[in-house]
Amino acid sequence: MWRKEILTVFSLLMVFVLAFSCGTQKNASEVAVEEEPEGIPETTAVPLLAPKKVHFKFEELNPHCGGAAPMPGVEYPTVDPVVGDSFLIYSMNENNERVKVMGLIVTDDNGEFDFRLQPGKYQVVITEKALTLERFIRRMKPDLGPNYDYANDACFQDWYKKGLLTFEMDSDTSFLIQRNNRCFVGTHPCMQYQGPTPP
Repeated sequence: MWRKEILTVFSLLMVFVLAFSCGTQKNASEVAVEEEPEGIPETTAVPLLAPKKVHFKFEELNPHCGGAAPMPGVEYPTVDPVVGDSFLIYSMNENNERVKVMGLIVTDDNGEFDFRLQPGKYQVVITEKALTLERFIRRMKPDLGPNYDYANDACFQDWYKKGLLTFEMDSDTSFLIQRNNRCFVGTHPCMQYQGPTPP
């Protein structure tokens, strides 16, 4: 009798546990279905394309400066690699505005650097252009004494907007970037030297 009552109670417990677990599984599945996002078309997922390789070579063109005669056999401007200099690569939007820094270029002993980019539009600039325009102008107008003068801020604004190179990337490619040095002011387009010419 006692054994029969235990079996009956045990059977009832098993039925209750099974019924509860089935109900729980049903509720869990209903919750999962309700939480699924609806109405998202498959075309919204845009796969990344294979990055393309771009090779940069940076050179400086240097004029003859000074009162002395040019060295025999040397043709001016001389062409030299830009060694150990830093530049930034920015992505560009449809309005030709810089959007995001994609990488830092540091040129090797040959003035060269390799990089990989997704297809798109990009611009190479000097690192100072990561500053705001106001800070850029302050940085690029140091007090160098009475022999140096600067153009107005409009010159700096124009310089700030321009890059060394703006390009569209859709396949492996290479670019030669040449910077023209001017006597006593280098590549600074808004600086003038008004001092004496060295002998």
